[in-house]
Amino acid sequence: VLGNDSLNAQKISNYDSDSLNKVLNDFLEIYIKWVRNLSFKKDNDLSDEEKKFAEFNIKKCNQVIKRIKSSIDFLKSDSDFRNAFQLANQAIHEQNSWSKNSEYASFNWRPFQMAFILLVLESFIDNKRESKSIVDLLWFPTGGGKTEAYLGLVAYQIVLRRLNGGDLSAGTTVITRYTLRLLTSQQFQRSSTLICALEWLRRNKTEELNHRLGQEQITIGLWVGENSTPNSYQGAIKALKSLRDNPEEADVSFQVEFCPWCGTDIVPADGNQNQTHWGIIVSNNAVKIACVNPDCDFKGGLPVNVVDDELYKNPPTFLL
Repeated sequence: VLGNDSLNAQKISNYDSDSLNKVLNDFLEIYIKWVRNLSFKKDNDLSDEEKKFAEFNIKKCNQVIKRIKSSIDFLKSDSDFRNAFQLANQAIHEQNSWSKNSEYASFNWRPFQMAFILLVLESFIDNKRESKSIVDLLWFPTGGGKTEAYLGLVAYQIVLRRLNGGDLSAGTTVITRYTLRLLTSQQFQRSSTLICALEWLRRNKTEELNHRLGQEQITIGLWVGENSTPNSYQGAIKALKSLRDNPEEADVSFQVEFCPWCGTDIVPADGNQNQTHWGIIVSNNAVKIACVNPDCDFKGGLPVNVVDDELYKNPPTFLL
């Protein structure tokens, strides 16, 4: 049985190659034993008709084992693959350790999350993989942790692309689409914290990785239409004026009410409309959203934007 913190994101980010390989193989072995037990039950407890369905599902389980094993082996043999995986874990740790009262929380992957990540990583090894033709569906109850699993993959892909191409790989790396606008806004807020973590790592890890993460910011953008966010610079100017003059009646917003990194209000929540308390700055050809906390890492500007004109001008790394 794995230790309670063997799948801790921070620990994974710091394991050496051998330790990481052992932890992940031990994790996989638990699943392998579970599948073997299914095979035993199939042969002893099921009717002939039931065995047909059991054999089909066990075959799928063994395909999953094979793919996860390929990912674990490649993490051992390829340093870029491993660096991207470990930096993604560090970003997830930083994202989940954030809180307004600065009390750090430790993030442990749930088994289904790590299994899904390792399953999908196999399809990233090269373009000749059979799994390239498979859509991997993560199906789990609401609130169970699906978002963290897919954000872990988002972080991995962003880092790996930067390691492979530096600033030449800047631009949009990941696009996600949601069918519900409210869900899009909620996911944008959660994803923005991850992007802040990745950008913070890029700034602090660039020299360590010989500038391979590039000088271009890692950013996130929200593209949902003019009923929710401004489409143009002129629309942003009008929206900001409307928010400042009569926030209760404003038609659209900037979807960023507080800093995703430190929690400081960007749009005043106390009725104070003084300009110095606002972190949204707009002009005829630019939009910047910055934290107003002088101690925040992103006081000079958050890697976040929601205005269409700005997204076209500076395509975000992660587009929702």
